[in-house]
This record gives sequence, structure tokens and C-alpha cells, in this order.
Amino acid sequence: MIFLQHTPIRWEYRELSFGEKMVWNEEYPTANDLVRQLGLGGQALDIDPIGPLYRITSLTTYRDTATARERATLLWERSTIAAAFQAGGVSLASYGIEEVETMYCWWIGGYGAWNTHPVDRSAFLAWKAFELTLVHALDVDGYRAANPQFTADLDDTEVLEYLHYLRMVWSDIPLAARAESEQWLHAHGYPDCSQYVDPLRRKLRAEQEESTRKVNELKEKWRRWEARMR
Repeated sequence: MIFLQHTPIRWEYRELSFGEKMVWNEEYPTANDLVRQLGLGGQALDIDPIGPLYRITSLTTYRDTATARERATLLWERSTIAAAFQAGGVSLASYGIEEVETMYCWWIGGYGAWNTHPVDRSAFLAWKAFELTLVHALDVDGYRAANPQFTADLDDTEVLEYLHYLRMVWSDIPLAARAESEQWLHAHGYPDCSQYVDPLRRKLRAEQEESTRKVNELKEKWRRWEARMR
């Protein structure tokens, strides 16, 4: 698994008062562009982008930790992430291996301010068990308290929706509860749950689209003003 933060590949400036400028309408590489840029082609990968952040996961699994570490290190060293970091295109990057069953990560190395102090595995598993209890119970307030960074910009309806999604997909949840949540999602606008996008990502995408729309409006106004001045 690779986690990295990319700098914008395109952006625009908006003039403020007193000659100041604000950067906005930032654009980041698509998943396909990132694969080509970082020399990760030819690998079976899942790339999960959220703005400047990318979580890159190998779809290949291994029976033992030693082999997984060896393959992860080989993928990392064959990539051009080091060159991209030195050139300033990547501002932070780290790699490691992840347990399929628990999602616990062992970080191996990285560039920039990557996490050098991993969570103790026992503490991580205890946290996952607690989170599982919250999801099973559809405890909106409890999940908010446990995940303030994720839920800060979501209302209770959105948190409840996400809890239903987690309850549906987590294999440790009893089948009856999973089926109940799947029916709930179907009844609330998600007939195909394989296409589900969580509320926070939807908000980020909507903000990016709104930013692009405003930039295009300003460009059009500027074009019209220039045309009148000719």
C-alpha cells in the first residue's frame, strides 16, 4: 500500500484587495495519470483519490508478511516516487503492507512527514472492535465522537447513511443486519450499492465542481468585459 499527497498540477489565481492573490480551482492528477507519472503501470492497483491525497493499494495478496514486504519494497523502489518528491510534485509519500482481514498497516518507509510512529496492533484491533460495535448499533452520536475529523462536515442523516453502508459491507456484521442496511440504502436512493460514494467525498466533489463553475463564470465575464473595451 502507498499513501501520498500530490501538489496541484494546475491552478488559478484570484485577485484580492491590496494586490493580494488567492490560489483556487486547483487540479490534481487523475488515477490513470498518476499511474503513468509514478511508473506504477503493469500492476493490479486500486487507487482511491480524495483531492490531493491518494491511497494506492495492490490487489495482489500474499500468504506471509515477509513476501508482502519484499513485493511492496520492490514496487516502491521501481516507481518514480522518489524523483517526484525531489521535484516537488509529491509532497509526502509512504508505503507499507496491510492485513486483509484487519486492515492494520505496517509502514516501512517514505518521504516527507510520513507516519513514523505506527499504532500498536493490539490498540488498533481494540479500536476496530469498538468501531464495529458503533456501526452495528448505527450509533450516530458515538460514531461522531469517535471520528470527529471525518464527520465534522456531515449532518446526522449523512452519518446514518454511511453507517448503513459500513454495516452492509463489513463481513463481521451479522447477515441479518447487513441485509437490513442494504434494504435501507436501496430505499434511500442507492439501488446499486457497488457505485456508492460516501457523503464526505460527495461534498468534496461538489465543492470542486462549484469552484470550477465559478471560475468559468469569471472567465466569461472577463471575456465580455475585454470585448466591450475593444
